[in-house]
Amino acid sequence: MQTIITKFTVIGFSDKDIEMSLLLETQDMEDNIQYVISQKFKCFYFVTNNKSDYTGFSNLNVLTAKRYEKLTCNFAQRFLNVVESKLILTVHNCFSMFR
Repeated sequence: MQTIITKFTVIGFSDKDIEMSLLLETQDMEDNIQYVISQKFKCFYFVTNNKSDYTGFSNLNVLTAKRYEKLTCNFAQRFLNVVESKLILTVHNCFSMFR
């Protein structure tokens, strides 16, 4: 549980969020509440293994846990590659200056 807590932010909801979810056209109350909260907090991704439950929300970027993991790992690797390239370039330039 500690690992999960360090990687994610747990967000709360209010009575108003529940009221707003009642106004939605889809029938699943839990999905509606999750949708309202994701919009309230401007979530970039909505991660679930039940993607079909969220097809009624066209502006929601829904990913499976496996796809989210792949995206974030690829991003981290690309970021590290860029940092590593710049570091090598910087070290090379420093050595060049002292020749």
